[in-house]
Amino acid sequence: MLSALKKHWPEYLMEAPGLGIFMVSARVFTILFYHPASPALRVFAEEFPRRVLMGLAMGLSAISNVCQHQNGPLREGKILDGCITCPWHGYQYVPATGASPPPFVEKVPTFNVRVKNGRVFVHPKPNSPGTHAEPALLESKIGTGRQMEPEESEEKSYRSQPSASEP
Repeated sequence: MLSALKKHWPEYLMEAPGLGIFMVSARVFTILFYHPASPALRVFAEEFPRRVLMGLAMGLSAISNVCQHQNGPLREGKILDGCITCPWHGYQYVPATGASPPPFVEKVPTFNVRVKNGRVFVHPKPNSPGTHAEPALLESKIGTGRQMEPEESEEKSYRSQPSASEP
């Protein structure tokens, strides 16, 4: 692990500010939605609405379902400290990059995600493991945030997934 740190320290240094901001904001939203004394916990007693709100706040990302440690099912994991955490051994991955937080070096493929007309589109071709994929924000009646629209020719290659707001 020390040799990997020595070899990749410039990449870790470049990713550190963005990862730090993401981790702080993830903690703030986690406290807001999950702390026992939070008023939001009383308003949203069920788990599903809190997960939807976390997705709205943090953006929608898609990564491979297979943990690089022992092929554990990441979809069965939880979000801890802003990272998707494998239920088998606790390996963690940052949703936007698929990379484990430093000093770990495990990476899973990411997928490009887009939102259009209330539908979530996931590109079927994975990005290389550890590649940053910009999280997509769900549209709202107030505004669309930093949503990125797929190009007309690119749109056909995305698979539509129902959004959390659809029945």
